[in-house]
Amino acid sequence: MKHEIDCCLKASNLAPKYVYSKKDLSFIVEHIHAHIHRLLGSTIYYYMESYADKLAARLENIKCSNIIVPIGTSLIDLKAFFDGSPKQEFMRIHGDLNGKLTKNSALFTTEYLEINCSKSHGDDILLGFKGISIRFQDTMFHASTITRFLNAWKSGKGFHNLKFLSITGIPEKCLDKKKLAENVEIKTWHPPEEMLELEWKERKYKSADGSWIWEDRSFSSNQYLTRTSDGEGASVRVTMFSFDFAVWSALENLEVIENI
Repeated sequence: MKHEIDCCLKASNLAPKYVYSKKDLSFIVEHIHAHIHRLLGSTIYYYMESYADKLAARLENIKCSNIIVPIGTSLIDLKAFFDGSPKQEFMRIHGDLNGKLTKNSALFTTEYLEINCSKSHGDDILLGFKGISIRFQDTMFHASTITRFLNAWKSGKGFHNLKFLSITGIPEKCLDKKKLAENVEIKTWHPPEEMLELEWKERKYKSADGSWIWEDRSFSSNQYLTRTSDGEGASVRVTMFSFDFAVWSALENLEVIENI
């Protein structure tokens, strides 16, 4: 790498430029980030966006990421990338991750996760998730995966931290509402036409400046589950193209449940 100065500018506006080989990009980014981190410490909120044709450099202490996974990215590259900054507060990922994640992938420890799998399957991501909220778009699922998730939560055998799950774009043929209710023993309010309006706030990434915002979320449902281990409740909604799940204790309008 060589250092150049743009001589077309006035002396007071001289700006450094760097010419480097593309293969050195990750090395350069990692060292710049490491230098900034040494100067400013871990109290600074570090976020990253990556839209390149190669997965971004492995950076430590990143709290928030917005990533497009390049086509052809290997399992080894994904593991190295996610291991660099485990337990991020928020990640938004667009790309095919089907079969490319290890069972102990650091991705699963993200608190708030948004995934667009580009119409590939996301079963392993859902079943491995250990965070608070996960949202899927344009992602396929086997019906057995949704059943497995609900039964694991209901029995207290998994998903103890999860409060919200949303899947949009799931084809109707993948999820039979009646069959799901039978396999998981989902309950219905009586009278069945009575609907609960559930409201809560979720962390949302504002990509323009990397800041966080709280987004209002809601859905109406007359179906619910009760966890056998502690009596915790959760509402379930299945529509023609979506699936939603929300744990009652995390709601903004908890009085709706308490007054039932």
